[in-house]
Amino acid sequence: GINITIGGNISVDSSSTVVLPTAGTTELNGTYAQQINMNGNRFYKLNITNPSTINFTSSFRTTSFEIRKGGTQILFLAGSANGATITNDIMIQGNLTNLILMNSSNATQWFINAPTTQDVDMVRVQNSNASQGQTITAVGSTDTGGNQNWVFQSNNSVPITINEPYNNTLFNVSTI
Repeated sequence: GINITIGGNISVDSSSTVVLPTAGTTELNGTYAQQINMNGNRFYKLNITNPSTINFTSSFRTTSFEIRKGGTQILFLAGSANGATITNDIMIQGNLTNLILMNSSNATQWFINAPTTQDVDMVRVQNSNASQGQTITAVGSTDTGGNQNWVFQSNNSVPITINEPYNNTLFNVSTI
């Protein structure tokens, strides 16, 4: 498929239809805030690598939605007609020090229609209504209120550091 990289804003006129490739990835990789207005048009696979803010100002559809950049802020336009529909898989992975923030642009409920295939970790979610699709399970994540059809699971794992072994053994054991 054809891959498209976008570092700026996208605005599709309401009377226009965008025909993106039916295979390939659209990557939003700006280094500053990006506004995305698709007016209901679709991406095939959407990958967000921008560490700043992505503001979706209209509804959109995609087969695959991926974010692996901790600290990214994703804003969605509120209202059921302005939702994000993801038909195949969703992967959102922040990290311990930089959760991914997902909220609406005006502090009211935003909608997401999620698929069965999910990997959602280290996010902070607010005002999301996922009741149009599958329940979203978010591990090691924070429910900041106003969410429907989300399950927030704690992450009980603790990161540890293992230094290089001494003399090719992990532990130096002596017997007397």
